[in-house]
Amino acid sequence: LGCGPGSFQDYYTAYKLPQASETIADPHNFFFEVAATAGLPSLAALVAVVALFLVTLACAPKQSAEVDAADGDAALAEPEPHEGEGNGASLFLIGLGGVLGFLLAWPLGALTGHMPMVELLLIAGPVALFAFWLLGGWVRGGRLTRGALAAGGIALLFNLLAAGGIGYLSVAGTLFLLFALAANRAAEQGSPNAVPASSRAKVVWQAAFTVAAVVLVWGCYNTLYAPVLQSESLLNQGDLSVEMRQFPQAEQEYRAAAAQDRFSPAPWLRLAHLELRAGRRGGAEQEIRLEDSLSRYLARNRRAYTAHLQAGYAHLALWRHTGSAGELEAALERFRRAAELYPNGSFVHAQHAWGLHLLGDATAAREVAAEALRLDDLNPHGDQKLAAAKLYDPGPAEKQAAQPAGPASRNARELMEELAAGSAEREDRQEQAEADRTDHEAHHGNQ
Repeated sequence: LGCGPGSFQDYYTAYKLPQASETIADPHNFFFEVAATAGLPSLAALVAVVALFLVTLACAPKQSAEVDAADGDAALAEPEPHEGEGNGASLFLIGLGGVLGFLLAWPLGALTGHMPMVELLLIAGPVALFAFWLLGGWVRGGRLTRGALAAGGIALLFNLLAAGGIGYLSVAGTLFLLFALAANRAAEQGSPNAVPASSRAKVVWQAAFTVAAVVLVWGCYNTLYAPVLQSESLLNQGDLSVEMRQFPQAEQEYRAAAAQDRFSPAPWLRLAHLELRAGRRGGAEQEIRLEDSLSRYLARNRRAYTAHLQAGYAHLALWRHTGSAGELEAALERFRRAAELYPNGSFVHAQHAWGLHLLGDATAAREVAAEALRLDDLNPHGDQKLAAAKLYDPGPAEKQAAQPAGPASRNARELMEELAAGSAEREDRQEQAEADRTDHEAHHGNQ
């Protein structure tokens, strides 16, 4: 049945090769994307829709050559004066919609915390005005031919064979709209003498579809879109409260964000970070609250290796602050799970090895560090090398001076080489000491 929309990246890391350049969000092919995220039944349905579209176009009755030529000329020619009558208002409404959409981008951006990019608008604005001027005559009186619609749909399908994105509503919606318009044009051209529906029946159908569309839009907004927008807004308010060191207020806003969007992991991760940053509690209470936030965070993000890394960082930071052995063990479990979800990721293995070193398990640290170095050697991309990365470890707090030292300025590669070599030398010394002790006992036995 697939891994679910938007979840491909979390599952992909289990199969990603060490040489791969990125952790892709989709397979860059709409057949594979639909099969992976929605399952084989959905892929079969999509193939049937595409096949039906192509068959409809291929089997639609042909008009005479004169009519086809006239259609082609009409699609390209400027409209006759009488053809544009009454369409000036439509063109004005189209332009007005564009202007209103531009103006609404700012308040909606402020509401969601995602303001429009001014640089992008400065580029897209003139291009949109030029396109509006260029296509104005066709919009007023041109004819939308079946061939033009079919060409658009087929071109988009070819693009989706090598690019991802069919899971986005804007992409899939455009594709299916082109299919529907092309099929309608094929039916109209195939039955030019068909008796049109009565005005009353047409009004009834239009009203029914309008009501259904309004209900669907209302339901989608209230159950899907509005909770996300409201949660994002509350998260932004909480972040601002944290910057102002108003931690109780930030906690209220983060919890309100979690209540608005109960499927989002983001509020719970922020609450975990707040527990660490605020520092207003200590002991068992802080550990319990941190564990609660992290467990809720991971429950909403089980397959993401990054989520387990983040949880491990939080436990490691609390261990550095409190010295609680349970926190270090919890951090190691999170790092181990991250490496399990991303078996060919050199960084997650390096972080796991460092955690084992902090625990004092030199043998296991050596083995995991060696694996991290092996994977790092297989990766040809410089920006993904361990030498370009830093392991997370805030180092011991003042009251925890007995803990092992932190990484200091050393990069992940240097630390792994030290762990692998240091562990090997330590084991050699232990083996030599054991051998010397055995020889010494044997010598005394002979005497």
